[in-house]
Amino acid sequence: MRTHRWLCIVGGVVAVGVSSSAAVAQLLGTVLQSSFVGPITNAPVPFTIYLPQGYEASTERLPVIYHLHGLEGTHNGPQISAVPASYEAARAAGLIGPAIIVFPDGYGDSFWADSARSNKPAETNIVRELIPHVDATYRTRAHRGGRAITGFSMGGLSTPTYLAKFPDVFSVSVQYDGSMATWDIVRSVRPDIAAEIYDNSEARFNLYSPWRWTQQNAAVLASSSAMRIIVGGEASGLSSNRAFRAHLLGVGITPEYVETGLPHNLPLLLQAQGANSWAFIQRHLSPPDPACPADFNRDGGVDGADVEAFFAAWEAAEPDADVNQDGGIDGGDVGGFFEAWQAGGC
Repeated sequence: MRTHRWLCIVGGVVAVGVSSSAAVAQLLGTVLQSSFVGPITNAPVPFTIYLPQGYEASTERLPVIYHLHGLEGTHNGPQISAVPASYEAARAAGLIGPAIIVFPDGYGDSFWADSARSNKPAETNIVRELIPHVDATYRTRAHRGGRAITGFSMGGLSTPTYLAKFPDVFSVSVQYDGSMATWDIVRSVRPDIAAEIYDNSEARFNLYSPWRWTQQNAAVLASSSAMRIIVGGEASGLSSNRAFRAHLLGVGITPEYVETGLPHNLPLLLQAQGANSWAFIQRHLSPPDPACPADFNRDGGVDGADVEAFFAAWEAAEPDADVNQDGGIDGGDVGGFFEAWQAGGC
């Protein structure tokens, strides 16, 4: 029986989680490992992708969930079994619909940042190269309402960073026992990371810090994004996650927050809270893209009834009225709807 270990800073210590791959059920979907040459870095960008059961036989565009691994992990580590298995159980229970799951590579210890002193451009890889590649290659809902981000440990630290730093890219996040390190913790516990990734600069750390970005973009996050935080039971992790929750509440963001008392172990956390997390993601993704945007009431025709239906949804600030998928319901959506409606038909 093989075992897998995850290591990351949790609070002020290095935490280790261990799980076995032997108990993972056989998946119904397909897991593929892939790579392409990034147009910005001009270097290979490896990733693993999970395509749900029925993907090949369908023409439907699907939401995409990006999952960030922990310290010393890889894109093809044990999470490529644990996360899809949890997802498939939730889908079978009717908690979430068909979705694609993408597993990027974080160079083991990049903290999902663009490193200062080495060639580890993790953020550039994901936001500027991988997401466009996935949207161009697979049938995705290529807008923020069709993207979620999740992560464990080191990935749990960066999950709220990506949601907050790129609110036009992601609409919902779930973090599993994130190592919610501050600059002082990174500098004291992992001086090698402080030097290599952040150039011993707190200002550079802040460019990739969830503490900084959730404060800076608090208003847009509070109005149009959703965040769920799952916490284990180790004292240092509890302390840092409780501090992060207090920080969020202080800037006007109310996350869904759950303490489990469990070890720093992704499969165990998924076992305990995966179903609730998948349901949370489903609730906060946008509805499926209509086959014909002008047919707002989905009755098969484009006429005045669609105008009435659109304005009723727009005035009630319903998610369907976010036609341009920018996270807000405003005049831009009116213009987008009428542009499609006046085009007449689909």
